[in-house]
Amino acid sequence: MSLGDDISKFCKDLILGDFEQQPGNAAMVIGGLVSLIPVVDQVMDVRDVSGMIYRINRKGTKNCSKDDWVDLALAAFGCIPEVGSLFKTIIKPLWKSRKALKGALRGQAFLESMLGKGKGAAIKFMKTFNWAGNTQLALQQTMLALDLCDQLLGQLATPHWWLPADIEGLAHDLRPELKKIRGPLRTGVQEGSKALQEFVTELLGEDGYRVAQQLAGVAVGSTSGLKKPGASNKHSSSPAQQKPHKPVADKNVQDAKKKPSGHDNTTRSTKAVWAEIGKRYKALVGEHMAHYYHMAKVKAEWQQHGARTGKWLSEAKLVSEAGHEETPTELFPEHLARVNQNGVDGLWSLGNEVYHFVEAKAYESAGRLFGAGAKEIREQKEKIPPPAGMDERQMTLWFMLGQPNKGLQMSKDWLKATVRQVEMKSDATINNRWVYVFFAIPGNSKPPKEYVGLRPGATLKQGLASGILEHIEVSAEVGFRMLNGGDIYEMALHDKHKAKHEYSDIFTAAEIDSVSELFKEAKKLTPLKKAKETPKPADKKPSGGKSKRGGNA
Repeated sequence: MSLGDDISKFCKDLILGDFEQQPGNAAMVIGGLVSLIPVVDQVMDVRDVSGMIYRINRKGTKNCSKDDWVDLALAAFGCIPEVGSLFKTIIKPLWKSRKALKGALRGQAFLESMLGKGKGAAIKFMKTFNWAGNTQLALQQTMLALDLCDQLLGQLATPHWWLPADIEGLAHDLRPELKKIRGPLRTGVQEGSKALQEFVTELLGEDGYRVAQQLAGVAVGSTSGLKKPGASNKHSSSPAQQKPHKPVADKNVQDAKKKPSGHDNTTRSTKAVWAEIGKRYKALVGEHMAHYYHMAKVKAEWQQHGARTGKWLSEAKLVSEAGHEETPTELFPEHLARVNQNGVDGLWSLGNEVYHFVEAKAYESAGRLFGAGAKEIREQKEKIPPPAGMDERQMTLWFMLGQPNKGLQMSKDWLKATVRQVEMKSDATINNRWVYVFFAIPGNSKPPKEYVGLRPGATLKQGLASGILEHIEVSAEVGFRMLNGGDIYEMALHDKHKAKHEYSDIFTAAEIDSVSELFKEAKKLTPLKKAKETPKPADKKPSGGKSKRGGNA
């Protein structure tokens, strides 16, 4: 990748809370950016807390579980001087592995797991930990990290020569939402701290103290600081009251550096594959949500949401361009191939040769959409710049659907050239076109400033697509199970995202065609750079030249 791509990836990972970097890129990017963004080095100092803040902001405080608040508290406690390192090496590992240890010997099993860490010192640390005082310090660390995140977004939302426009727009959309979660974050840290305190109390409850007495005699030679435990804690909560959620994919490749170089190379390859899966799953989420929303629109019933196979129970059904019945796109690995297939995302047959055509577009935010579109036009000479005098919705369609060689995606001309197997026999079919837009982060961004002449008029709805967060969460779990083993077709898993498949905004055939006319006029006035033709082997036939499905950004 170029330095510009590295900068874009680094900034995006930073503001979305994903701080893992490929080693080569990290060294190159961080070295240059720290001097350009004054606050980024401070953000990296509290990177774990910042990562949790961005994760919670993206997920929404109302959608956060106890595990999310515990993770935030763990990160905040980890930043406290002197206490942080002990907290990370003792309490955090125990919390993360808690579900694997059940039954009457739970406390004993936990403590036995600390054999390599000095049992006596660990028990003493947990028994004497000042929860009230350290919770206040953790709150201070969280508020500091929140302020730094806000400063960072302020820097990234300001135009810079080195900053990609899509990252600028994404930062602009995130900043207002981030400021709203100050209160919930304070409450969340306190809730997380309380849950951890209850966990430690349970751990060192009646059976925990009994085990501690047994271990005291064994460890007396090496841990002179261990005191004889007293009576059991009356406030100990039972294991039945603790119902921790299943930990998410945070363990897939951490141990790679401890292995020989061959394993290390394999791990890096796995990370690269996982990054690509994540990108394509975003497109898959949009297509899945569009299918299920439109299925309700045409009143077509299917056997079961999330099932691998199904049977249509009405005449209306999803079909391939050849007319074969298809299942809706699900969050399955094998359905990733659909994202890059030719044609429209959804072709619905309603009988009597009447069809519906559906396209899905999924983005982090509107700022990301506008920035990515401007970047493509600026960097690729064959892209057609939009003319002045369009409103925001027209500009949105231009950025999303523009294909210089074939016209505007989903327009009449584009559809007739692309979906050749389906005859367009009537306006009742050709006008049945919809483009669904899905945003995972609400915003209020405008099209890029370099395109002047934006006129007042209809605006793009930039709210969060209802249900998309549940779909993203399940996608992450599916990916985790792919890498670590597990049932990716479990119905209970897919039921988590079954309830809602709402869009952020929708564009109709009339809107698409109005922009298509502008696109055709601009194309006549814009000389396009022809791509160099690659000689084809004599024994291969030339491809049909179809464009790929409109992948989601």
